[in-house]
Amino acid sequence: MTVNLLFNNYQAITTKKIPFSIIIWGPEIYLGGFCLIILFIIAVAHFRPKTLFNHKFYTYRLLDYAFVALLTVVILYSTLLLWVLCASRIPFVNSANLNIYTLVMKLLVLMTALFIFKNSKTYIIQHFRPYMEYSFFIMITILFLVMLISSKSLILLFICIIGFSLNLYILLMHDSPYRKSLEASVKYFYLSALSTGLIANGLVIAYIWLSWNQFWTIALVLSRNIHYLQSNKSLFIMMLCSIIFGFLFKLAAFPCHLWAPEIYEGSPDPITAFLILPVKIATLAIFIKLLCVTFKDAYFIWSPLIWLSSACSMIWGCLGAYNEEKIKKFLAYTSINQMGFLFLGIICCTNQSIRATIIYLVIYIAMNWGFLQIYLSTTNALTSKSIKYFTELKYFAQYNWNISIGFIFILFSMAGIPPLAGFFGKYFLFLTTFQAEYIGLVCIGMLTSLVSAFYYLRVMKILLFDELRVHRMNINSLKLINSMPLTYKIVFSTTVLFLALYLLVNQIIFNLAHEMLTACLILY
Repeated sequence: MTVNLLFNNYQAITTKKIPFSIIIWGPEIYLGGFCLIILFIIAVAHFRPKTLFNHKFYTYRLLDYAFVALLTVVILYSTLLLWVLCASRIPFVNSANLNIYTLVMKLLVLMTALFIFKNSKTYIIQHFRPYMEYSFFIMITILFLVMLISSKSLILLFICIIGFSLNLYILLMHDSPYRKSLEASVKYFYLSALSTGLIANGLVIAYIWLSWNQFWTIALVLSRNIHYLQSNKSLFIMMLCSIIFGFLFKLAAFPCHLWAPEIYEGSPDPITAFLILPVKIATLAIFIKLLCVTFKDAYFIWSPLIWLSSACSMIWGCLGAYNEEKIKKFLAYTSINQMGFLFLGIICCTNQSIRATIIYLVIYIAMNWGFLQIYLSTTNALTSKSIKYFTELKYFAQYNWNISIGFIFILFSMAGIPPLAGFFGKYFLFLTTFQAEYIGLVCIGMLTSLVSAFYYLRVMKILLFDELRVHRMNINSLKLINSMPLTYKIVFSTTVLFLALYLLVNQIIFNLAHEMLTACLILY
């Protein structure tokens, strides 16, 4: 389906799309209104006696209300998605189909954010300075992320990037009395300002040069004036490099990845999960639409840069995680490595490769969801704090054998061991990359997958076979207590079953990815 064919029927489709557009933007309006309500509650609470108990009371209540509000939006989006998928006989189903990509990506962001909200309550309870604004900043960050996925113009894209970046900076300072948290927030602020400035520079050049703001108009201009693009190649290279480097920072991909290990380590545990899941899902969703659809006709310009980023991200993430003992830094390096795999589908820029990227993104979310659930709900028995090193997981299976079995499935899937979901995700990406004749990338991906299997197996060795260090008072100093509630166990078990029994749902995921691909190719 070419760009020109899609734009020929623009007027006819947009007239049918108006009712559905109102439904699509409803959750954003709902989230924005709820953020205003939270601000009002915070303002009223300051007129009450400022005791620690009072602040904790309002903090927990706001967290509960925000969780319920987010759950409502998730249910609404799930119902809307099912309606769209089943609405084959509705008159304006073609216009509804255009939004399946947006709907699913929003739903993934909201579900991962709901997961983080649920795991934040213990963190807030144990925190010595409970901030009432925590719920507000999380909710407004989610609002900017879902608006980013819905954005179809350069201006809205830039506003959403600035919005969630500034809120993440404030969330990183939630543990500001600690030096590492303060250092992480300051680093993120300056580096994020630099990356946002690069994106702004590229978007301004695109607007001034092409004289259009909407994605579909930019794609149309480029498709019909390819000779004009080639005659101004240097300007176009500068524009695309600015936009791509800015997005590579948000995605923590080479060469804009060096910030990730330090900032992940210094950030609060729920915010680390927020950086790994919702932020990357939303940013990658709009990045795919920008490169593979809007600037598809400029493929010969941006493809070498994405090729280099993909190859080096896989290598750097693999080597960084090889001897890493800290769990947060390990997650940072593995996410860099997995981002290199996700870029394989973008570099090929074909229908099959984009579909493979969407499939692997779903698997990536499930794998990291399960890993983070273990990390966020496991504490050290002696310190009553979250674990920081893999050495604290020694003989974990003896006390949590049922959870350990699921954890091993997750690690095997992340390593790409068949017949788990991680293997099939990489297989589809390698297949499309090989068909596009990027043999070098396939070789690099296979070698890095082989090396990554070692450090995932090293974590399993620590879980199952490493001996405990015995304290001089004959107390197991590294004994762990798993405090995972029933809700967490259900979510964790569902994730493990999805990864282990992926073959049973493979066709469903494939068909959904195909529908999302069809919707992604249409920009208006």
